[in-house]
Amino acid sequence: MNHLYKLANPLFILSLALLILNDWVLKSTLGNAFTGKLSDVAGLFAFAYFFSALHSKYKTPIHWITAILFIVWKTPIVEPLIGFLNGSGIPVSRTVDYSDYFTLPAIVLSWYVFSSEKQYHLKKWAVNGLLVLAPLAFVSTSRAPVTKRTYTMDKTYYFNYSRNELIARINELQIKEMNRIKPFFSIDFNSETNVFHSRGKTDTLALLLDPGTTGPQDTIHYRSAFAYIQISGDDAQSTLTLVKTHLYDPKPKGFRKKQFIYTPPHKKHTPEETLKIFEKRVVKKLKKKNKRKDKAKRQMDDMTQNSQFPDLNAIKQVLLRALQARENEADYRQLASELIPSNIFTDSSGTPHIGAWRLQRENGNLKLQLQMVSGEHRIIYTAYPVQQKNEWIIKDIRRRIIHRKH
Repeated sequence: MNHLYKLANPLFILSLALLILNDWVLKSTLGNAFTGKLSDVAGLFAFAYFFSALHSKYKTPIHWITAILFIVWKTPIVEPLIGFLNGSGIPVSRTVDYSDYFTLPAIVLSWYVFSSEKQYHLKKWAVNGLLVLAPLAFVSTSRAPVTKRTYTMDKTYYFNYSRNELIARINELQIKEMNRIKPFFSIDFNSETNVFHSRGKTDTLALLLDPGTTGPQDTIHYRSAFAYIQISGDDAQSTLTLVKTHLYDPKPKGFRKKQFIYTPPHKKHTPEETLKIFEKRVVKKLKKKNKRKDKAKRQMDDMTQNSQFPDLNAIKQVLLRALQARENEADYRQLASELIPSNIFTDSSGTPHIGAWRLQRENGNLKLQLQMVSGEHRIIYTAYPVQQKNEWIIKDIRRRIIHRKH
């Protein structure tokens, strides 16, 4: 039994109007604590009231279930679910703020208003319109319109190493950042343009730069969805100029705060604070001395001197076959699909890579290693390439899962 006539109650219509106005207008213009609480009050009242009108016989259980779901939704327990939905292309976000529990009395108010015997009337077409509008308002409340803001910086940073070294370090930093956000965001890689982009879109999340496509004195212009930088220099020194940054409101909730380039700061950051974040999380890492460089160089020199420098193209092919042989396991199947378009390159430490796989020498043996983050775990895949006569084979592939808190 339903009581659709109760949807004509002015308080329900007001709560629905406030929910829509707040989530689609006020949040993008004000974005403060008041708009957050207003969204919760209007949403809780309208949600419980609406479904009670559809199933009036269960009005009390519906109000209790609404309260329980809201309490759980505001806890970290649902983080895996949110990560899964975002990774599946369904954008969902929410803020963990236990002070939101002070808005729970809105559910009690909804119960009392619904229990009132007073009746209101609307035309049938108006009631049908509310039946369509209300679910849309409930779904959209977790995703307010995105506003793009651009800051002009024109700040130049100087490095005491070559332009090619700077490019290599930027590429290495980008690959690490892409691996970090993969568990939360669907990303594809275009091997022809060297661009990481959102699945099904033509945006640029990251671009692997190729110094060979430009002259030694040319300035490289790098543009992504979040920044515009210029790179120049010679064989002795290099410069990076941050020309502009693009910030988006509201801030995506699915990514960790440390990811400046791919998760811009909230709009409360001023241009000056944004510049400080860029310097801390990008420039500082580019200037930091790579402690692995000398060790990696010695390993590469050792392989070269002993005429054991591996054929990376051949190793890539046998690695691909080894991954495809375990296609019954979803993660190995995914690794195989990502390996096909990957490039072979050398990072700033001189270590060769096959896509995201790093080639190393350990106790005289070669090993390929790939590290990924998945929720609260760090997953390490290790493959052992071995040359038998004139052919390369993968002797073994191992997977190790480490809890990130350890």
